[in-house]
Amino acid sequence: MEKTANPRVKICCISSIEEAWIAIRCGASALGLVSQMPSGPGVISEELIAKIAVCVPPPIATFLLTSSLEVKQVAPFGLDLCSAVRTNGKLDENKLKLFFQQLK
Repeated sequence: MEKTANPRVKICCISSIEEAWIAIRCGASALGLVSQMPSGPGVISEELIAKIAVCVPPPIATFLLTSSLEVKQVAPFGLDLCSAVRTNGKLDENKLKLFFQQLK
């Protein structure tokens, strides 16, 4: 694989419209907006997430990070999975198959 001249960068835990624009002006390719997580920094309200996301121009991507099982109201373009489809730290084929069945 060849070296990437300008890698894409996602800045996570954006907490305001001002922070979003700072990240964009500095070169971010994507922004992470954190809602409903059991722990960790950066959690903001879904109302604020919506206000930030609507201000972000293409081609900048936005990612909603949440542990809520409600991610049906959002109609996401993509999903990022890890622990939900693992057992004892290893990818669990049955959990993964069940996830894709439920996704349809």
